[in-house]
Amino acid sequence: MDPSEAIAIIETDLRELAKVVLTSARGGDWLQSTLDPAEIDELQGRLEEERKRRTPAVVPDELIAYTHIYELRKIIEKNWQFFAVALGEKKTFVVFMDKVEDYRNAPSHSRELLPHERSLLEGIAGEIRSRATAYRSSQAPDASYYPVIESIRDGFGNTPDRLSTEVATTTEVGVRLRPGQVLRFECRGWDPQGRELIWRIGRVFASYAKGDPARGPSVVL
Repeated sequence: MDPSEAIAIIETDLRELAKVVLTSARGGDWLQSTLDPAEIDELQGRLEEERKRRTPAVVPDELIAYTHIYELRKIIEKNWQFFAVALGEKKTFVVFMDKVEDYRNAPSHSRELLPHERSLLEGIAGEIRSRATAYRSSQAPDASYYPVIESIRDGFGNTPDRLSTEVATTTEVGVRLRPGQVLRFECRGWDPQGRELIWRIGRVFASYAKGDPARGPSVVL
C-alpha cells in the first residue's frame, strides 16, 4: 500500500467515525462544540480556499472534510469517553497517531519512508479500519458481513450524499455530459470478511451494467 493511500484511509475512517460517534453523543453541531472558534474559522478558510482553487470542481462542504490528522486526533482525544469502545486503549491510539503524524510529514518534505515504516503505516491503517468497521457492526450486528464503500468521487469532484452497499440511492450533481465524454469514478471500499470487491458501472435501479468489472479495494471506473 502506498503511504498516501494509507494516510487517506486513516483520515477518512477517523472522520467518518467521528461523525457517527459524536453526532450521536453531542448532536449535529458537535464539531463547533469540540473545536475553538479560531479552529472552526481555519477549517472554513480551507473550504473557501479549496473552492477558489478548484473551481469548477465540486468540493465537500462539510468542515470535517478539511481536518488534518492532528485535528482529528484532538477531536477524538478530547471526547475519548465516547471513542473508547471503538478504538480501544487510549495509549495505543496515541502511539499510533504519533507515528502517523511523523510518517505523514516525511513524504511532504521529500523524505521517502523506509520499508518497515511503510509496513507499520499500512498496519495502523488496517487496525483503524478494522476497529471502525467493528464499531459500525456493533451498531448494526449484520454489518460485519457486508462490504463497506468508503468513498466514491467522480472526475468533477462530486461525491454521493450517502454511501451504501445495501440500499440504492441517487445524488443529483447538476452536470451534463456530452456524447462521447469519458467520466472517471475513483472508488475505495473494504470487506470485513476479506472477500474480493467487484465494482461495475450500471444504471440506477436497473440490472444493466456496462463493461468488465473492476476488482480490488481501490479502483477507477
